[in-house]
Amino acid sequence: KFLVLGEKYSYNIKNKSFEFSYLLLDENHDEINKITITVEQL
Repeated sequence: KFLVLGEKYSYNIKNKSFEFSYLLLDENHDEINKITITVEQL
């Protein structure tokens, strides 16, 4: 059981990529994992 917090996304102009990142927190609000998804244009 965990809480998902801190969805944010940004656009990197230099290498033309979108970055989505999520923070996974547990019930004590301790950081468990960070998920980063990068979408690049080919």
